[in-house]
Amino acid sequence: MPPSISIESKCKVILFSPSSQKVPTIYYSQYLSPLGEILLFSTEKYLCGLHVFQLSLNKHLKIFQKKYPEAQFIKSPKILQKWGDNIFSSNPIYILLRGTPFQEAVWKSLLSIPYGITVSYKYIANSIGKPTAFRAVANAIGQNPISYLVPCHRVIYSDGKLGGFRWGLNYKKKFLSLELSSHEKEPI
Repeated sequence: MPPSISIESKCKVILFSPSSQKVPTIYYSQYLSPLGEILLFSTEKYLCGLHVFQLSLNKHLKIFQKKYPEAQFIKSPKILQKWGDNIFSSNPIYILLRGTPFQEAVWKSLLSIPYGITVSYKYIANSIGKPTAFRAVANAIGQNPISYLVPCHRVIYSDGKLGGFRWGLNYKKKFLSLELSSHEKEPI
């Protein structure tokens, strides 16, 4: 089993990335969280998606059906309730990330950002050995399938401005305010 990566004191993430492995079934359901209404996706063993629920359900499903064309999608509030409860508890969360090798490198780098700390896009580009790949890094961050747990919201511009966020700047501010209230630090 891969080593765990601590993203905050309450949550440990196990990074598992079998891009070529077939995923037969993905469960999905809405979940009311401290972050607002979210949409969760999971296999039987791994959480594979956390979206802010703001598109139509069909649009969210299409995003995941492109990433997992072999999977059967089943709505299961009971299974996803357990996942949702674990996200906001001290229980470990096991995640499945599927992307290109470049995306996976960026997402792994995001997992190293400490809770309550923000870093720049330049920092992430440097951390993966691609110091001039700002736009590609930003694109990979925007494709992050597991918002909040893979903390793309912690990446901001070098000048301290928020930058973009797949789910809109209001959600980025909301995610950061939950963390930054106890961590008044400058971007790395």
